Amino acid sequence: MVAPAKFSPRSDLSASFVVFLVSMPLCLGIAVASGAPTISGIIGGVIGGVVVGFLGGSPLLISGPANGLLVISWEFIQQHGFALFLWAILLAGLLQMLAGILKLGQFFRAVTPGVILGLMAGFAIVILSGQMLAVMGESSAGTVLGNFTALAKHIRVAISSTGISETTKLGIGTLVFLFSYDRLIPKKFKLVPAALLALIIATFVAVHFNLQVARIDLPDNIFKSLTPLDLSLWDTLLNPVVINAALLVAFIASAETLLCATAVDKLHKGPRTHYNRELTAQGIGNTLCGLLGGIPITGVIIRSSTNVLAGAKSKWSNVFSGIWLFTFVALFPSLLAEVPQAVLAAVLIHSVTKLIRVGDLKHLWEYDRFAVVVFGATTFGVVFFGVLAGVAAGLLLSTLHSLQSLSRTVINVEQQQQITKLELAGAATFFRIPQIATALEDIDAGTDVIIDFEKLLMIDFSVYTMLQEWEDQHKALGGSVQPTITEIVEKLPYVAMRPSSKADA
Repeated sequence: MVAPAKFSPRSDLSASFVVFLVSMPLCLGIAVASGAPTISGIIGGVIGGVVVGFLGGSPLLISGPANGLLVISWEFIQQHGFALFLWAILLAGLLQMLAGILKLGQFFRAVTPGVILGLMAGFAIVILSGQMLAVMGESSAGTVLGNFTALAKHIRVAISSTGISETTKLGIGTLVFLFSYDRLIPKKFKLVPAALLALIIATFVAVHFNLQVARIDLPDNIFKSLTPLDLSLWDTLLNPVVINAALLVAFIASAETLLCATAVDKLHKGPRTHYNRELTAQGIGNTLCGLLGGIPITGVIIRSSTNVLAGAKSKWSNVFSGIWLFTFVALFPSLLAEVPQAVLAAVLIHSVTKLIRVGDLKHLWEYDRFAVVVFGATTFGVVFFGVLAGVAAGLLLSTLHSLQSLSRTVINVEQQQQITKLELAGAATFFRIPQIATALEDIDAGTDVIIDFEKLLMIDFSVYTMLQEWEDQHKALGGSVQPTITEIVEKLPYVAMRPSSKADA
């Protein structure tokens, strides 16, 4: 085991400042897009840095508000309010802590890539549909189809009659700058993160030209604006809506965090991730977010890779990034209050496009094409039926495919005059009943059947029952079966629901 890395003032402090510059626009943008108070994104960012960074088991992993939880947050807050959502976050944190204590960290890494990629792609489509409207100064229509319909209508009206608003010009201009910055500016000249530079330039333009655009809602005194957990709503812990939301947040946050931790481990040669400790720390962080009024947090790959590339050596880069975030917002809230909402929406769109990982999808197609079907089903479910439906569809398809793969059965029938050789190999489960039944129908009545079962690994009770019925019928028509099905079952190394002696009798 590699010893914990020591604090490197020069490397960790400089990396922490870069992470802070990248994190601040995203913390603000995700909070606004979630429909939560703006300050809740800052609270999540500070807790993710200071608390989770200090206690976590992945020293270079950056935690904070994430796009992956935005859809869940927005849907719940729109329907039930932010006060109730804090209880869901609190419960999710407690569940994560319990999972970490029970050493279930590795369990969350078992989610198939098709589900994770589909989940992220579904989130991206949902977020993009809403944030494109926000870029143009419009509110979300509530559904993906509604958002795209409203977007098309807004564009048509703007072109035909009213013209393009100042909000739209500023938002579209920010998007053009962000995507151009990625592709046109040489890496050695990218001294300031694109999101922060876009935020500074667009805010300056809005203030200098006195543009009539909506700004973010940030109070002068952040300490007076905190919306901590409403203890009078304690009985909502038994509310099925809160429980469902908590389970979703805990599952997605845990899976995303631990998968990100694995990816970050590949970027450096320092200490490896202690998954259960990281999961426990994430639970503590989300519990505090619920108590203090922050939006849910998770490990995030973009900010984490930025941390590594900026030269971070230990967990202290994460801790200090949270300290810088808190200090800036506490001392200069009036500056942040000038930031146009359309600019934050553009920053979020630029960030969210990275959730659709085309390269990973190509690799998935080359390795396991059925995983692409899982990806499509998950994405479709998330976009049109919600997160729970999408995840359930993806997991169900993955499970069924795995069971089918495990139950591969080889069955060959070779007939020689009055003797028929029946070869059974692999795992004979209920998935293969149609295949086995078809083969049995090809055996002529009244023949002597010799069964070769040397390569047969297991048989479940449904197949055993079918084979036993076939044997009885075959013998009734004057044929014979050697060895009998019961004798075969007794000699197999594994039999699902092995029949009892009474049944044999």
